Amino acid sequence: MNFKSIGNRRILDIIDIPIKLDKKPGLIKQLTEAKSLAKDLSKKNITFEIQLKGAPVMKLGKEAKPKLAKIVTLSSDIEITDLKKLKKLSDLI
Repeated sequence: MNFKSIGNRRILDIIDIPIKLDKKPGLIKQLTEAKSLAKDLSKKNITFEIQLKGAPVMKLGKEAKPKLAKIVTLSSDIEITDLKKLKKLSDLI
């Protein structure tokens, strides 16, 4: 994993996940649970971007421009950049 902080942006780039979790909530539940974190980040003018091997997967917070995620989470603070990579990331964890 790589982590960068540039101004009000925090970027987590997941390269490899060395462990696998057996029991985890589904993708929709995970997105719904991220709602309060995303709202707090937005209030603090912070954007948290999650990447998979350098490619953007999702954004939480200030710079999020939601489309699909807003339908699922009812949040204006979560953006899914690449649904396929988000699903892949969810499967890896």
